Amino acid sequence: MQVLLLFVLAAAMLVSASASSGPDVPRLGRDQDGGRVFQAGDAKYVFWGVDADTWGCDAGDIALFRKHCEASVYVNANFIAIPVTWKNVERRGPGKYDFTFVDQALEAARKYGLKAALMWIGIDYAAGDPNFVPPYIDADPETYVRIAGFGYDEQKRYRPAAEQTDREEDRLHCPSCPATLARESAAYGALMKHLAETDPQRTVMAISICGEIDYLRAMPPDQWSPERDVRCRCRHCEAAYRPGLESNVAFMTRQFATYVRTIIEAGAKHYDIPTYSQVCPHRWFPGWRYAEDPVALKAIINRANHFVVPSVACTSDEHAFLREEMDYFRPECIPGNIVFVDGIDTGWPANLSRLELAPWYCILEYGGLGAIYWDAPSVSIIKEGEVRREMFRRMWGPLKAMHYHLARLKSAGPKTRFWWRYHEISSEREMDGFTVKQVSSDKDYGVCSVLGPERLALAATTAGGPCRITFTRPGGFEGFRFERGCFDMVTGEWRKSGDAKVSLPNTGGKTVTITIDGDSGDYSQAACYVYKPSN
Repeated sequence: MQVLLLFVLAAAMLVSASASSGPDVPRLGRDQDGGRVFQAGDAKYVFWGVDADTWGCDAGDIALFRKHCEASVYVNANFIAIPVTWKNVERRGPGKYDFTFVDQALEAARKYGLKAALMWIGIDYAAGDPNFVPPYIDADPETYVRIAGFGYDEQKRYRPAAEQTDREEDRLHCPSCPATLARESAAYGALMKHLAETDPQRTVMAISICGEIDYLRAMPPDQWSPERDVRCRCRHCEAAYRPGLESNVAFMTRQFATYVRTIIEAGAKHYDIPTYSQVCPHRWFPGWRYAEDPVALKAIINRANHFVVPSVACTSDEHAFLREEMDYFRPECIPGNIVFVDGIDTGWPANLSRLELAPWYCILEYGGLGAIYWDAPSVSIIKEGEVRREMFRRMWGPLKAMHYHLARLKSAGPKTRFWWRYHEISSEREMDGFTVKQVSSDKDYGVCSVLGPERLALAATTAGGPCRITFTRPGGFEGFRFERGCFDMVTGEWRKSGDAKVSLPNTGGKTVTITIDGDSGDYSQAACYVYKPSN
């Protein structure tokens, strides 16, 4: 009997080990040009999608989450970010973990063909929001200490200690408190162990640790300094502080980075997949700046498959704002220039055009792994008729149509061209014997890539009408095919959905014009394939 029991235990351990390791475990891989991609087995991914509603997920509202999945498919997304709060996992008491919502959410994501990231939300979320910790943590501030010394106003903006009036229960929990860190690490470790055992489909490709490392939220430049009174004065921070060796801001950056690293390591011993943390840039308005140093955060966390990403608000000056943000983050913090973009629901619809170009700009110009948009409840894709919902549908169709080749496209090398109305470079490119030129209105943007000898792939979307592209080839186009369709997201297989509309101007057969429309959201026809059959 004892021998049988030992055999069963050994078999169980072997199954657990194989589930959390092996070639199909999600990782940061490389495309054929050396750029970063999400990878599981041989499948490689670039992601775009939205965050599901945080408060609904915290409450375990699976019906609302399913609506987000359904809407994600409608807008042609291939990914969804799932908030998983510490409170939802451990609301029944210390060590009593419940992963019912996690299991239901992943089941729904699989049903709709979506990959996912879990957004672990513990003591730090969106700058000073303490509402996502278990009730027993909330009820014992003596053991589970909160930050002391500065506070936030009703809009969660930084407020100096001299103006502090907030209630104890409204204060952020301190990342230096060993009791809090031990409990949260245990809960996150249990989640990752559960995920290793229950996600053989590898639906979850990454984990977000800290939605925004942003304890100095919205500090204007006239208030910012390295020695601003932002250092926590609780007993744990007072004991850890090194006077004269680091500024107050550097100290708090170190404390939050150490907290993030501890949480990650608690889960990685069970299931080590890519993790990332967001930093809020404080550039929502001109002159605002980073409070935390993302380079320092990356260095302190110091894990090969962890990256720090900007939470970019596209509310400033067109693509110049995005360039400023992306340049700030590369190359120190983002291996392979991994970039996510966070769309903020301010100024609608004036900023729609900026949000529309953001994923193309970040994926193709900076080699980003994707774009994740914050889907605020007030401007949600689950609401039919919303401008945002229709914008995403129009924008992500071509991306999905070209998904398999995005790893190649994002290298932005000499064989790749992309354009849109805000880009300062002419939308014309010599591409391996072809000249590709945009000839419709400046509201169009798209991407074209050489796939092989005498083979081109094109995807385009528009802010106006259909997009017209001319192809010029000195040897003409006799024997060439022009097809519409899409590429399979895993195999790269071309799926024809019809013949492209081609006009032949009087140029001796050396120039053709193709019309392609990405506005419909029908990703099955959002790409064009130009090639000469080998036979």
